[in-house]
Amino acid sequence: MKLYRYLDSPFGTELMREGKIRLGTFAKYQKLETEEGDLVRGDSEDGSKHIFISEYRSDGGPVPEALHALFGKTMGAGAVLKDCIVSMQSGNMLVLCMSDILSTEIAQSFYGTAECIQIDQPDLFFHRITRELKRKLGGAVEFLGVFPCEYVDSRQFQHTDPRAATAAPYLLKPHRYASQREHRAIWQCQQLLSDMGHIDLVCPKLRSLCSLVDFRVHAGCGWSYKLLV
Repeated sequence: MKLYRYLDSPFGTELMREGKIRLGTFAKYQKLETEEGDLVRGDSEDGSKHIFISEYRSDGGPVPEALHALFGKTMGAGAVLKDCIVSMQSGNMLVLCMSDILSTEIAQSFYGTAECIQIDQPDLFFHRITRELKRKLGGAVEFLGVFPCEYVDSRQFQHTDPRAATAAPYLLKPHRYASQREHRAIWQCQQLLSDMGHIDLVCPKLRSLCSLVDFRVHAGCGWSYKLLV
């Protein structure tokens, strides 16, 4: 499956010419909404989820899976939780956001994005990024994988909802973003500071794994695009 990275100019051209790529962080996307008012790319709650416990009374047996991280698999008989909200944060991981569809509508939604990178060989593309990250950061890097985002009405789940246990905070997005059909490549890095906004890499070998899509080819004649190999 090909993936598509929508970019502000000149980041697409820089990737194809120099192998330069920027990986963002959850701290960055949170600030895009709160500090820059960017409601398309920014999300102040990115990387978080909340579990609401209206009432739970323990009988001494197994507790719901959503509560394992807090209390283990059992609680003492008679324990009561009522009107509690448990917030979980994924931490400030590196993320590369993409779509699984090439679309002029998506390009337009990103304030008239002019360029897009078509990633032709995703597995090798992310392998090379991971290798360069380990070289730059000293090896303390783990590539978690590439995952489709889960679009939800709310990041708050009842503790009885199976998604309270299974939904990954770093993949949750509001339904208003659903048309983006986003996939995320995620890296955990021990040296990543909590407020770090991005990391720039130069990896020339990425160039052979991508194609540049230019949405400006037919400027003035409606939105279209051309694949520039």
